[in-house]
Amino acid sequence: MTEHVLIDPELDRRLQRDGFVVAPLIDAATASGLRSAYLDRVGVHDDRLLSDMQVDDIEYRRWAAQELRQGLDGPTAALFVDHRPFMRHFLAQFPGDNSGSDVQRDWMWVDERAHERSYVVWVALEDITGHNGQLRVIRGSHRLDGMLRGADLTAPWLAHEGVLEDRLLAVPLEAGQCVVLDGALVHASYPNHTDVPRVAAVLATRRVGAGLVH
Repeated sequence: MTEHVLIDPELDRRLQRDGFVVAPLIDAATASGLRSAYLDRVGVHDDRLLSDMQVDDIEYRRWAAQELRQGLDGPTAALFVDHRPFMRHFLAQFPGDNSGSDVQRDWMWVDERAHERSYVVWVALEDITGHNGQLRVIRGSHRLDGMLRGADLTAPWLAHEGVLEDRLLAVPLEAGQCVVLDGALVHASYPNHTDVPRVAAVLATRRVGAGLVH
């Protein structure tokens, strides 16, 4: 098994310590092109958070995965040591009070009991600062427990939102930057209180040779 996750040793050290790290990934023009392609295809929705994983249109999902594969797979592979994406989707927050995401952790996509880890690459396709739906994280929360995560498997302590809220850190990003997240990291996002959609892209990665589990 590869000891290091990210090629850059300082970024790798911070990822393993904090459960997340900010890194440059693509240029602003590539980010803008992906954002425009998404909005041209999807349009604008009312007051909601929309992930491709909620969309039943298989033709659209194939299109989205291919767009992200072409634009992000190469830069993502160049960031990691022997890791490759296995899932890709757009994540949009349309203006409105209900567009934020609750405190959560991602599903366990690999067997963490065998010391495997999966990582999310959360890519800003525009500047995500101020009030347009910044990602928020709890530093070090990927080490809180080792319970299974998946369908209907939620840590009971996630219900204590008042305690967790005080520990969430906003992560401002410029277009083309990404946040690499350990799959077990606690995260959320603010609502988008601007008048334009906020669009990000999300890739899930695993070590080459690691099997997927559910």
